[in-house]
Amino acid sequence: MLKPIGSGCGGGGVLGKRKLGHLSVESNKYRVRKKRKIRGDNGVCDRDVDVDRISELPEPIIHHIYGFMHSTKEVVRTSILSKKWKSMFSSYLTFEFDQRWFRIEGARGKHNRIKTREVQKKKFKGYVEKSLALRLDPVPCIEKFRLYVNNMSGVLRACMGRWICAAVDKNVKELDVHVNVDGKQYFVPEAVLLSTSITSLKLSGSLLCDFGAIKLSNLRELSIKDTFLLNGHLIKRFEESCPLLEDLRLVCCRGLLHLAISALLKLRRLEVHECAKLSCIEIEASNLETFWYHAKKHQQCKIDLKRSGNLKNLTMKDRKMTDTAFQDCISKCPLLEKLVLHECTSLERLTILSGKLRSLSLIHCANLREANIDAPNLYSFQYSGRRMPFSSMNVWVYWRQSFLLVQL
Repeated sequence: MLKPIGSGCGGGGVLGKRKLGHLSVESNKYRVRKKRKIRGDNGVCDRDVDVDRISELPEPIIHHIYGFMHSTKEVVRTSILSKKWKSMFSSYLTFEFDQRWFRIEGARGKHNRIKTREVQKKKFKGYVEKSLALRLDPVPCIEKFRLYVNNMSGVLRACMGRWICAAVDKNVKELDVHVNVDGKQYFVPEAVLLSTSITSLKLSGSLLCDFGAIKLSNLRELSIKDTFLLNGHLIKRFEESCPLLEDLRLVCCRGLLHLAISALLKLRRLEVHECAKLSCIEIEASNLETFWYHAKKHQQCKIDLKRSGNLKNLTMKDRKMTDTAFQDCISKCPLLEKLVLHECTSLERLTILSGKLRSLSLIHCANLREANIDAPNLYSFQYSGRRMPFSSMNVWVYWRQSFLLVQL
């Protein structure tokens, strides 16, 4: 266990007041007085000695604690708790590399800014290369590999391909690649789309892929964000090649015009956020339980949840959704338990008749004039608006247990 060193650290030394993620460390907090049998020249005797409890934790527990950290940076800071924790970091199976950690502030003038960006790229590249050289070879597989790049050069582009392929070669399970570089695009290695080990894939930013080679047979979670690369044809390719997909999230996919899903039999969660050109959504997914749809401000999109009768959670943020469209949508969800309508400003009248509904939120539906709600099992109700449009509400069976929030 590290102890405070000198008086220059302030407030109790290295570990006195530093916050490590959600873990606050004090030098004496993890030490206890215990009697241990000490063998000496005159035989065995009992003595009170300091015992470092945190260093005695089993290796699986330490890895489990590391898993709650938000970033590798927090894990590195936590590894100073003891020599054992430091050695365990080398076998930690999550790799996270974020170029923003190396941001240098305060550069003035065009020449200095260019020079600063080059220094940032060099430091980031050196850090990743060193981390992989020290930690990658000893481990048989990788749980998670995350790469965030916002300043890319030709040299760094080649290195990124090598890093990602190294993670795939180690049978990575969760892969997250984010490239946020204006005017430049990065081609995701083909090995990623042919991996049988990846169960979670998150692609974000200026990315290109050869989606003709998709064979992600064990993929269960897919998230694609901030890209032009996705269209209806590529969605079909994922349907054909990812039969185990359970969670699909599409965010700001500006090339997506029409979304039709019918072959994802395992799909349980679908989220579509601000895909500005999307005009039609058709979903046939008998096991779908959660659907979120957030439209852009002036976007109009037709939604058909046919054969999605097991839907339990529905969240809609759609300024163009009409009364008829809402009633048609909710009529196909007899098992609905949670409904959230946020800024559905075209709604004027709604009727909800449900014996299953337990949670209802109506937030800033500014033009809602009449609401008829018959939901005897409603447990949670939230309303935010300028008027009280409820002409009838049959929710009194469990009203004493329910949560009511009204903001006018």
